[in-house]
Amino acid sequence: KFPDNTEVMNCLGAAHREKGDYLQAAFWYQQVAELHPNGARFLKLAGQCYEIAGDDESAALTYSSYVSRVPDDGHVWRKLYQLRYQAAIKPGRTAKERSELLSASLDAFNKVKKRDGFFDALNERVAAQFRRIGKQAAYDGHRIAAKRWHFIAFHVVDVIA
Repeated sequence: KFPDNTEVMNCLGAAHREKGDYLQAAFWYQQVAELHPNGARFLKLAGQCYEIAGDDESAALTYSSYVSRVPDDGHVWRKLYQLRYQAAIKPGRTAKERSELLSASLDAFNKVKKRDGFFDALNERVAAQFRRIGKQAAYDGHRIAAKRWHFIAFHVVDVIA
């Protein structure tokens, strides 16, 4: 029988996490999140498990659900920025997919800068990443996308400040 007790499900998630079965742990943490009155913290645990297991897409979706409930967690916004950026630069993405993922990455980046002083030293690195993306888009023949990402790269310092 499928358990309906959140304590039991939490213990199952913790047990699977301990033995290194992170996808199964994430499953149980998501079950707890649906039923527990403080379910958001279990979404964060599920996202961490997905990330450790290498399922970055599920991690990003779970973290997105988490920040919709807990919008002030700068650590998770930073994770979302990183996951979305990594997804955007994976080979084989269409220009549209890359642009959407980079926009989502920039949105997460902007959420973090409002909550955390972490980006003071990072802003030039981010600008360099967006400049590189703009150069790649130009190389691929996407002039409009290239102009957009170059614009973002040269104005990211203003956005962060």
